[in-house]
Amino acid sequence: KGNYNEAIPYYEKALEIFDRTGNLHYAKITNQNLYIAYSIVNKREKASLAQQRYEVLKDSLESKERKTLIADMQTKYDTEKIKSEKDLAEKQLQISTLESSKNRNLFIGSSIIAALILLSSLIYYSRLKAKKQAEIITLELKETQKRLALEKQYKDSELKALKAQMN
Repeated sequence: KGNYNEAIPYYEKALEIFDRTGNLHYAKITNQNLYIAYSIVNKREKASLAQQRYEVLKDSLESKERKTLIADMQTKYDTEKIKSEKDLAEKQLQISTLESSKNRNLFIGSSIIAALILLSSLIYYSRLKAKKQAEIITLELKETQKRLALEKQYKDSELKALKAQMN
């Protein structure tokens, strides 16, 4: 209302209450109002003191706000860092799981191919062995037939010789 002389005691009482309760924000505003009131009623020393307290409280509040902001930003950074590390670890786990699965499938496939090659080699070898055995048996049979044919001729010759002697 413009009655600054009457307002000054109320401001001072309010300032005592805010200082006692630790409410720095309202203490800062009250010191600013005291500075204005003292300046208007020409009490320069008290105005200067109120201005100094206002500046100190302002700096203190700004410092607290900065510290709070820095702490919040640090917490946010740490949280995001942990989250990204967790995501990275999960992705590396997925990659290692997929690589393990790929290696297992590759091993199984290689084992199957090796088994098929071994089986086909055994079958081929057994067929080759059976073919050679058949050839040997065929040669023995032919030799036996030749020997039998020779023996028959020999016996026929003997028989003819005996018949000739008898005649």
